[in-house]
Amino acid sequence: VREDAATGRVWVEGQRSESAATAAGAAEALSGALARRAVTATAINSGSSRGHTVVTLSLFHVDMATSERVARGTVTVVDMAGLERTSKVSDVARISETKFILSSLTSLVNVFRALKAKQRAAASAKAAAKSSVPSSPSSSATTPVSKRKSRTPSGSTAGEGGAMPASAAGAKASKPGSRIVVPFRDSPLTRILKPVLMGASGPSGRVAMLLTASPCADDFDEKRS
Repeated sequence: VREDAATGRVWVEGQRSESAATAAGAAEALSGALARRAVTATAINSGSSRGHTVVTLSLFHVDMATSERVARGTVTVVDMAGLERTSKVSDVARISETKFILSSLTSLVNVFRALKAKQRAAASAKAAAKSSVPSSPSSSATTPVSKRKSRTPSGSTAGEGGAMPASAAGAKASKPGSRIVVPFRDSPLTRILKPVLMGASGPSGRVAMLLTASPCADDFDEKRS
């Protein structure tokens, strides 16, 4: 996995790019990518994915008159590797594979938690800033402001508007949630998904997840975890 520090672009060495002019062509390219998945039978699933497959669809809106791209959207489809408890793995050689998948999925969960924490911090700061805005005075009377300079407790001189509190200056210097570190570099999967989940100003995009769960009662713990 490679990353351009200047542009933030992330790519995988050896990845393939295909162009399609129609929706049918794009669907065919997607089907071809998913057909190259590594699939193995496990104790729970006869066709379990043993690796992550990531397909990114870049959709362009082209002006037919000028043939220029006027808009772009991106959809990333991820088929994640299946996970089962090591106690249900009969093949000893696949135990290390299962542990690697668990580590990768755990890294993804940690990224989602950190992004959620950033969103909550930003929402709390926005609500606090909104509630701290003073209401407009009901009367038209004004309070005279002294033109002379005054001494602040720190010894600095304040002008007509007074000195800016240190807390206010600090609030302007840092953004809400800026101290929360999102661990994108913990796994190749999360590094690839960084441009999808993180924009220039914070968490971005929308995530939809489809889960396949066994209906067997013996696999209840698997579904719950």
